[in-house]
Amino acid sequence: MAKDTIDEFRWTVVGITNLNKFNVTGKDLWFILLTTGSISAVLLLLSVVFSTNIITRPLKILHDGAQQIAEGDMSYRFRFKTRDEIGRLGRIFNYMTQRNLELLNQVDEEAKKKREYELALIQEQVKPHFLYNTLDIIIMLIEMNRSKEAARVTQKLANYYKNSLSGSEEIVSIEREIQITRDYLDLQTMRYGDKFKYDFDIPKELFGINIPKMTLQPLVENAIYHGLKYKEDWGKITITGHKNKDTIKLYVTDDGVGIDAEKLLSMQENLKKNEIPEDADRKHFGVYSVDHRLRLYFGDEYGLSVDSKKDQGTTFTIRIPDVSEKR
Repeated sequence: MAKDTIDEFRWTVVGITNLNKFNVTGKDLWFILLTTGSISAVLLLLSVVFSTNIITRPLKILHDGAQQIAEGDMSYRFRFKTRDEIGRLGRIFNYMTQRNLELLNQVDEEAKKKREYELALIQEQVKPHFLYNTLDIIIMLIEMNRSKEAARVTQKLANYYKNSLSGSEEIVSIEREIQITRDYLDLQTMRYGDKFKYDFDIPKELFGINIPKMTLQPLVENAIYHGLKYKEDWGKITITGHKNKDTIKLYVTDDGVGIDAEKLLSMQENLKKNEIPEDADRKHFGVYSVDHRLRLYFGDEYGLSVDSKKDQGTTFTIRIPDVSEKR
């Protein structure tokens, strides 16, 4: 109850209130506090999440994009339209990526030219090496007073060079490489007619595949001079091939005297290292040049390998990609 006196009118005003209506228990206070606190916490959490998403989402886009670029995808570009710090960073990344792409293309182009120059240089080294051995045939026939056969070999040599040197390209189809090698074998059978025979078994579906010129011929030459020449009876050279998924494999096999274990291991190691030994100018130069040229043109995953067994024969395996002549 509350009261107050108004002197002017000599009144006393009395106010009576039921206090039971304002009596709040401790349980009610806890409920109010918990409800208010929960609503405030939820609102605060939503506000933090919303604010964090606005700030971190562009940063996450920057992070993921930079990761994609680092993994080699130079085509990725940021699409920020804002002019704040994040937008400027995105535009800087785009500029850097474009410059890196241009530099990579420039390096690839220069590396391609370097491979072409080196390929042509080694190719030119192979040609005199072959000519030397062919002239040796002619000289030997003349010394044996076999002038008619020497004349035939000379004519065949002229035909061979007409086929093998016509055109400036260093990369030819397998079909043309077969013809070049067949011409060479015809030359050799004039000298070793009673020594060996040869056979080609390459599917026509492989005829349009690209291959460096003078790939088969040095291996055939190696088979004759280091495999069949020292065999007592008749020998045979077989050139075969097949396709395995995206890889073409060609085989040059002879049934000659083979390679002893120590020399075979040395040759295999040199081929794995893609090295041309210093003494290879007269010993297996053609073999190492074939491997080196294949790697220069197609990459290190391709090339040449050798397997041999003493007194049983040798097989050279050529691995090249399925790249057609029209590519």
